[in-house]
Amino acid sequence: MEEISQLRNSRREGKIREEQLFNEDLLRTISRHLEKIYSGLHAQNTTTLIETFKNNTICAIREAPNKKRIIALVEESFNQVNLAVENNIATIRDGVESMLSLESKALLDPLTGLLNRRFYDQELPKIVQTFCKLKGEKPFSILAIDIDEFKQVNDTYGHLAGDTALQRVAEVIQKNCRAGIDSPIRNGGDEFTLFLVGATAKIALTKAENIIADIAAATMHFTRQDTGDNQAEENSFNVTVSIGICELGSDWLKFPTKVANQPVLRSDNDMQEYHRLTIKLVKGADKALYEAKEKGRNRACVYTPSPEA
Repeated sequence: MEEISQLRNSRREGKIREEQLFNEDLLRTISRHLEKIYSGLHAQNTTTLIETFKNNTICAIREAPNKKRIIALVEESFNQVNLAVENNIATIRDGVESMLSLESKALLDPLTGLLNRRFYDQELPKIVQTFCKLKGEKPFSILAIDIDEFKQVNDTYGHLAGDTALQRVAEVIQKNCRAGIDSPIRNGGDEFTLFLVGATAKIALTKAENIIADIAAATMHFTRQDTGDNQAEENSFNVTVSIGICELGSDWLKFPTKVANQPVLRSDNDMQEYHRLTIKLVKGADKALYEAKEKGRNRACVYTPSPEA
């Protein structure tokens, strides 16, 4: 009897050990796959995917004929989850890249490749707000750039020649920018702006004079087809620009902190104080530009605020 009892105990212990080994194998399988898909599941909406995986796996395990099949089913289920996650990640990555590409294109002027008016409206208030938060410790200036008598170029040579001039002016402005710091913008038509973070009016004036000299020296070449005798006529011309400069003065500040998401050229009524400074900055650059035009064009002027401004 004692031998039978020992045999039974031995079989029971063997069975228990077998179950332990199986459970360990099952847990290792699950753990290995969980580690593999953790990063893919992170920050994704995978509730439906997980619920489907859980329900299908539980049903399959209940119907499995043996433990080997259970392990195989767990492996198969996790492989399906991994594949779904990888596909989701690829879709999300493609979507993000596409969205970033579209956003980038939406901020660029298609003719010149410079930033556009949308960027101007979005970023200038933010730059002024940052300036306010830093209490004017880091200077900021803008250049308002306008091609002189541009209408005459279009009237004399045609709009294709006008486009050539716009592109050449844009190239010169871009060439005079500090990469990753300055923001060259085409506002529309023949109007350009340059944001100069960290630049005083004195530094901005030097940059403006360089731009003016480079543009005046740049001869525009283009070919115009004479429809009368089908001959290609070679033409060339030069343009000049006038530039208005305004530095955001630290003495203008009341150090506002609130955020306002409003277009740059909105009415002054009920506007955040930092936004009023944005308007003042834009108007100051425009006044300096008009002064440059009145003094004969092809020059730069710096805005000097009056005591009551």
